[in-house]
Amino acid sequence: MKPLLQIRNGLLAILAASVLTGAPLSHAAEAVPDAEAQTKAGQIFRKGQKCYEDLNYPCAEANFREALNYTDEARFHVHLAYTYAATDRQKLAVDEFVKVLALEPDFAVDSKTQSPKIVRAFELAKEQARSARETARENIFSKGSAFIDELFRDTISTVTKPFIPEQPQGLVWKDTPLTGKSRYSVALGLNIPVNDEYAGRGDAFEPDLALMGSYAYHPKINHFAFGGRVIYSRNKQRDKPGPVSLDILSATGFLELHHPVDAFLLFARAEAGTALSGIDSLTEEQGFVTGGCAGVSALVTDRVSLEISGTFQAMFGAGIPGKDATFRTPFFFGLNYLY
Repeated sequence: MKPLLQIRNGLLAILAASVLTGAPLSHAAEAVPDAEAQTKAGQIFRKGQKCYEDLNYPCAEANFREALNYTDEARFHVHLAYTYAATDRQKLAVDEFVKVLALEPDFAVDSKTQSPKIVRAFELAKEQARSARETARENIFSKGSAFIDELFRDTISTVTKPFIPEQPQGLVWKDTPLTGKSRYSVALGLNIPVNDEYAGRGDAFEPDLALMGSYAYHPKINHFAFGGRVIYSRNKQRDKPGPVSLDILSATGFLELHHPVDAFLLFARAEAGTALSGIDSLTEEQGFVTGGCAGVSALVTDRVSLEISGTFQAMFGAGIPGKDATFRTPFFFGLNYLY
């Protein structure tokens, strides 16, 4: 009777006895210890090695395969791969070497002592294993990227839904070529001045309307644009003593980084330029302004998009007299035209 058949019949007998006597199955599992299987596998493997050394490859293959029926050891796969390579079955040899690398990633074949057929099969197996690892890694990154992309899209869609109409199906920024094109924008917003108390003349100015116009050019660099914009804001004090209005006009140049997410274009800008401010007819000052901007643009047609953005600007010299710096934070809702 074949050894595997004997083991199977023994297990069935022990299982039947366990069911009849109520003995726990854990004792049944101990009836065929791993050591016994390993010993048997080792004996068969040595027979296979002797056949391999005698160039009796059918005998070697049969013994190596039988040894693997008892226990899955890397050395059994190695010698089976040697046998396949020696009999010009390269694909089977590569498959066995892949199994070896899965069990022992640091395994190597000595090119000085092994035949070119074996070395070639092993190199192909290494490349195949490497490709499998890279594919698995890429799948992880692509899934992570898809998750982040979906999170951005859902978040932006939720925030902008009350303001931006739904985009027509198939109209997305990802499919809109930007290279060599210009983007013109006009926007209306709310400006909030900060650190703007005018000494001896009243309290802070209240939030009020702001106007913005901008131009951006998209060179042959992905996710990049540059341009300039002008912002005018007038903030008033109502029912308070002191100055009635604070007017600020700024002109800045900017660098922009942007990223398309389906129907939305995320963008962020860093800017610097000059500003002119005036409080009623009392003062008029010119100075330096720097700041940043971030926002999102949604396509309405293939050329027209709606935009929501927020800006933070610091003005030095142009602002409230006696203040080292005056800040303003305008928020804009605007219209873009791509040409």
